[in-house]
Amino acid sequence: MRVFAIGDSSRSEFRRVLDSLRRLTDLQLLEELSDVPDADVDLIIFLQSYTKQFSATAVDQLRRRQPLTPMVVVLGAWCAGELRTGTPLIGPFRVFAEEWDEHELILFRDAGSSLWTQPSTLGEDETLLLLADRR
Repeated sequence: MRVFAIGDSSRSEFRRVLDSLRRLTDLQLLEELSDVPDADVDLIIFLQSYTKQFSATAVDQLRRRQPLTPMVVVLGAWCAGELRTGTPLIGPFRVFAEEWDEHELILFRDAGSSLWTQPSTLGEDETLLLLADRR
């Protein structure tokens, strides 16, 4: 499984996420959204260190180039108040780095089915219902 991770991969808050991705996928690290090549990829991960690091316009352009590729935003500590103070990216599934669940990555890789493959319009309440149904 081929994965692009975009953002500052040197930040310690993303270490566990990147270790997981390195072990379980064919990972390519990219610094900027503009570095994403037009290539087949199974998953795009945004390593978001701070609010508004990635512009909604640039993410939408990437989504147009890769319309079927699931996207996940892994949020760093500086994004904790983003829902109150910022404008979260619309569409990609969002998870805080400290809440990274390697099991979700394994589900995606092995079964092709996970929260990450759900429609981008899925709300938080619907996400909770899906998680509750798994148990």
